[in-house]
Amino acid sequence: MRDGGGGVEKDATRAVKLYERAIEDHGHIAAMVSLGKLLEKGAEGVNTNAVRAAELYENAIDKNDVSAMVALGLLLEKGAEGVETNAARAVQLYERAIEEDLCVDAMYNLGNLMREGGDEVEKDEARAAKLYERAIEDHGHIAAMVSLGKLLEKGAEGVNTNAVRAAELYENAIDKNDVSAMVALGLLLEKGAEGVETNAARAVQLYELAIDRRDDDHALENLGLLLHHGAEGVEMDEVRAVGLYERAIEKSRSGNAKVNLADLLRIGGDGVADDDARAMKLLESAIEEDGNADAMAHLGTAMQYGTSGVRRNIGQAARLYTMAIEKDGNNAVALRNLEVLQRGGLGGRTGAVRRLHG
Repeated sequence: MRDGGGGVEKDATRAVKLYERAIEDHGHIAAMVSLGKLLEKGAEGVNTNAVRAAELYENAIDKNDVSAMVALGLLLEKGAEGVETNAARAVQLYERAIEEDLCVDAMYNLGNLMREGGDEVEKDEARAAKLYERAIEDHGHIAAMVSLGKLLEKGAEGVNTNAVRAAELYENAIDKNDVSAMVALGLLLEKGAEGVETNAARAVQLYELAIDRRDDDHALENLGLLLHHGAEGVEMDEVRAVGLYERAIEKSRSGNAKVNLADLLRIGGDGVADDDARAMKLLESAIEEDGNADAMAHLGTAMQYGTSGVRRNIGQAARLYTMAIEKDGNNAVALRNLEVLQRGGLGGRTGAVRRLHG
């Protein structure tokens, strides 16, 4: 009833009634969890009610239901109307689920919390790595492979950088058709690392596969960027790059795709006519919708020089650079141009944006 399928019409309202009856008449624990999840997200004919969902999870937890521990932990991590975030309690719930049932989802979720840290949870990336390892070894958890791979790529306190192992983990997840692993390995192969040679041609294949499997927005952006600029073994194809950026924008309103498409349209390319007006609208949209620091820096540069059909406005350019730096303290264009403006000069021009995603 809830999910439909198999010739059965989806009916969330009836599903709620059936869950309620199972709970009232029999104290059915799985129904408590299922009803809680339905009330968390809501559905046609079912109002969202996170408070009731939390109560249902608590009732199931009183019966030692591990899935309810994980569900409530996730709810407390993100919070919802009437339910305050409580990462410390989420940690306790995940720890209990691991202790009582070696719950793999709890291992993974706790690993994510340990990796990120927060106001109530001290960051512990070494413990996160151990939790991911355990989830992989005991259960072959695919998302844990990708998360551990990313942690090993950059390294952390108590976690040595190991790009070779990261690549192996991504390959294992790709064997299970995991799209995020395709994108992550593509990124690693684009830039290379110790023990991992650059291979832009394979990166293209991985992005194509991710697009074919799920029309993944990160793969669309990254493939667009590779074809926009080209690389060893990859010919530039600016026409296709435009199409990929457009799809990423349509699919996810991606601020980075807007910035990269604007960069291409400002100067045009092989088979791509320049379009300053559209480029500036894309930058403005990326700022308004995403607060994108690169868009701020690019629009600031246009205002600094009075290029791309934009009236010169040094004061607004300085404000945009300041905003970009507040968003991203390492934004090289904004830092450089603001410094030159403060010295009374005009500053340097932007280069192409190279903001990749995993």
